[in-house]
Amino acid sequence: MSLDDLHRPLGLHNDIKPNQFSDYQMTKIAFVGLLLAGSSLISANYILKGPASDLSVVTVQIDRNAPSLQPAQSSAQQLPPALPPPLAVTEIPSPLVAEMPKSALAARPGQDVTGTIPGMTRAGKMDVEIKNGVKIYRPNMTQPTKSSVMQFPEQDISIELTKAADPRLIEKGAHGPLPKIAPDGAKPMEVYGRPAVTPSILKGGAPQMVLVVGGMGLNASATQMAAERLPGAITLAFAPYGIDLDKQVSKAREAGHEILLQLPMESFGGPRENPGPHSLTTDAKADVLKDNLHWLMSRFTGYVGVSNFLGAKFTSNEQALAQIFKETSQRGLLYFDDSSSPRTLAPSLAANMNIAFAGADLVIDRNPEPEAISAALSKLEALARQKGLAIGFANGLPAGVDPIANFAKSLPGRGILLTPLSASLGKGQTPVAGLSK
Repeated sequence: MSLDDLHRPLGLHNDIKPNQFSDYQMTKIAFVGLLLAGSSLISANYILKGPASDLSVVTVQIDRNAPSLQPAQSSAQQLPPALPPPLAVTEIPSPLVAEMPKSALAARPGQDVTGTIPGMTRAGKMDVEIKNGVKIYRPNMTQPTKSSVMQFPEQDISIELTKAADPRLIEKGAHGPLPKIAPDGAKPMEVYGRPAVTPSILKGGAPQMVLVVGGMGLNASATQMAAERLPGAITLAFAPYGIDLDKQVSKAREAGHEILLQLPMESFGGPRENPGPHSLTTDAKADVLKDNLHWLMSRFTGYVGVSNFLGAKFTSNEQALAQIFKETSQRGLLYFDDSSSPRTLAPSLAANMNIAFAGADLVIDRNPEPEAISAALSKLEALARQKGLAIGFANGLPAGVDPIANFAKSLPGRGILLTPLSASLGKGQTPVAGLSK
């Protein structure tokens, strides 16, 4: 279809030949064209800059370690590369980005920067709020506002964890270093843990959410991606069979993540589902079970506790599980049950033995499809608001890293505190494993 076809009245096909216009007609056409071009420029200038009376005030929380953002390119303009996430840049009206004051990009960490943002309508503000977890304070919700305060959620807070391994917390074992309680009473779960830090955007008493992502260490590149993209307040759980585990764990802790050791345990599938060498089995004698446990615990240092890796059969055996609980508790470690098995006795046994314990309320990526992960995260958020504390576990599949990371970064703007696992203990609440079944 030609350009003339688009402007010809529907159903009429009387072609106009190129030389059919008179000089007078061509002069009129040129004059009208100039008028239309001029009015278009005036309208464009008005739309981009907006009326002086419709200004919005923006307060931006600056992340001290905000990662470099690679915004979508546009033929009209290039977005500032230093604009901090979690804003979905392609969903923000262009005037908001184009007029972002330069002072906001050079502010000191934690400094509030105020600037005027022309052309930002109330509908645009609400769209940003819904999609990006931005808090927008409007003086009058019944009237379109000329001035609003938009507070962007703070990003991951940089925290330097205690260096591992602390000599006070090391015992020489037959297979390598083992964690222990220091002579002064210091425990690995306390020394190596990440403290809970409440961003200024949140008030005290906010609901808390814990996210534990396992399967780390088996693939070095996937582990590095998870450690870099996930907020530091997310606890990472490492399997004991990776290469250069000490190096991988060290990098993850440098990124701010506290660490769990996953203990391979016997499943109901028998040898076909054997998780690996030195796995913990229900038929092993006490000394063999303890030796295998020590081998697993000596793979790397700096972890706050242990967790099951598979183990539906093992975690349903009270006698076998009690031996693990006794050993790990005496070494100052917490125990985390990922709730992957509906038969697990871990919650009730931990309560009877009075050990440091946490259990997942929900397995986030039981269904690895992105839509299912999003639905599970929404359910976990509802549980956090209902209970005050909710714990989610994910298997660390590469496809789930970005959805979990984006969700976690939006939590402060949604009024929820992302809390490391070790920091969630002793909150007066007992997480109940198995709610996802």
